Amino acid sequence: RNTDRKAFFAYLMENVRILRLELPESTNLNHYFEIMNSRSRQSDATDVVRGRLLSLLSDEREREVFSLVWEGISHFDRFVQQGIPEAS
Repeated sequence: RNTDRKAFFAYLMENVRILRLELPESTNLNHYFEIMNSRSRQSDATDVVRGRLLSLLSDEREREVFSLVWEGISHFDRFVQQGIPEAS
């Protein structure tokens, strides 16, 4: 198990880069996301819709709820209620 952790850590250190960018408040985040995302994997329509809907929510709690609901409805092989965790 320790070997798995070491291998995983080595993979992260060699292959993953995390960038923190400060953008002006006037930046259209949906457009920025599409530009940045197109450099590797093309956004599919659901990514764009999700991003645009999230941009309409200003409250962090609303975004959390939206993300839970989005995750619940994004799996078509089960009932929506099965994909949404119970509220704590």
